[in-house]
Amino acid sequence: ENAQTATVAELANVTSSPTQDDSSPASGAIHFTDIDLTDRPTATFTQTVTWTGSAALTGGEQSALEGAFHLPSITNTNNGEIDWTYSITDSSLDFLGAGETATVTSTITLNDHQGGHDTATVTVTVSGANDVPTITATGGGLTELPNVTGNGATDTATGTITFTDADVTDQPTVSTSFVSFDYKDAAGDELTLT
Repeated sequence: ENAQTATVAELANVTSSPTQDDSSPASGAIHFTDIDLTDRPTATFTQTVTWTGSAALTGGEQSALEGAFHLPSITNTNNGEIDWTYSITDSSLDFLGAGETATVTSTITLNDHQGGHDTATVTVTVSGANDVPTITATGGGLTELPNVTGNGATDTATGTITFTDADVTDQPTVSTSFVSFDYKDAAGDELTLT
């Protein structure tokens, strides 16, 4: 049992959810034996994180991926087991896009405190899913210049379109389509064009 693996999958189209991901906690147990009856081995671990994206992980992203791995204190005698779990909130995985993965490798070192050591690894592969982008827009209006006809100048209205996509490697594109218009007179009443 010196190498164990598990998989965790991000929920599709769910963003900013503080609940634990449905596919976690992943868990397992690493059994050990020590022939010296009075030894009381303890365990520590180190971690590496890799992912398939092109940019470097932020400190928060890496910390969340690492911190989801939990190894409780060992209360066994010379023989026993090390139980581990991997549990992460779905919001911590929002940065992963569809088809992307992050791999968390935890190397557990068992120390008998008499000069003896052994290691085991737990590799958790986290699969990303698409998160739907959000878009907001502020409208604008324009007022025709009074008593001016035949002027070639363009009346202009402006606004702002803002969008976000939790999947950090996505590159959303924006398209437009005409919806409707209305004309109002000075009193604010709608006019019908004929």
